Amino acid sequence: MPALETLFTNSQMQTIIWLIVIEVIIGIIGSMVKGTFNFHNLANFLHDCIIAYVVGFAVVEYIGAVIPSFGWLIPVTFITIVLTLLSGIWNGLGRFGVPVPKLVAR
Repeated sequence: MPALETLFTNSQMQTIIWLIVIEVIIGIIGSMVKGTFNFHNLANFLHDCIIAYVVGFAVVEYIGAVIPSFGWLIPVTFITIVLTLLSGIWNGLGRFGVPVPKLVAR
């Protein structure tokens, strides 16, 4: 059984956290440029990201460590979260005029 701190200190979790930080920074700057910045929206976004991505990935890591037959869920979940966060970052960059493909803009 893995120790709690190991679920939050590996390179995959650090990647997820850095992508969340980048998405938040781009979102804040983009909303400030458009004049739509709101602390309530920021708090909701952070709440949703932290619970869904960070805690969710930690739970999947734990399940994969405790039940080895579910170990394949760890890389699948990691890739899904990273792609989702990259999509959000790209979509946020669209506020600055960066072209966003239709697949990402959905």
